[in-house]
Amino acid sequence: MLLEQSRSHVLRAAVRAANGAVCDSSIAAMKSYVSRASTEIGEECVHLHGGIGTTEDLAIGHGYKRLLVLASLFGDANTELTRFMRLAG
Repeated sequence: MLLEQSRSHVLRAAVRAANGAVCDSSIAAMKSYVSRASTEIGEECVHLHGGIGTTEDLAIGHGYKRLLVLASLFGDANTELTRFMRLAG
């Protein structure tokens, strides 16, 4: 469900950008939601593998570390949520 909702947020922001609309608030909302959802999905994957996903032995560990970097790149979920509230209000 988190993955599908993330896809919907990305598509909504892309459609607004393609239509030439000012989409700063859509992008901020998308980044906030996707950052939170991806982190939660990654944590569930590590938990599903009994914590061994944090080791170097499984690809999950590498993916999870990359996910954490990407989720906080150019602002984390809280920063983007604050930006969204400022732009939408």
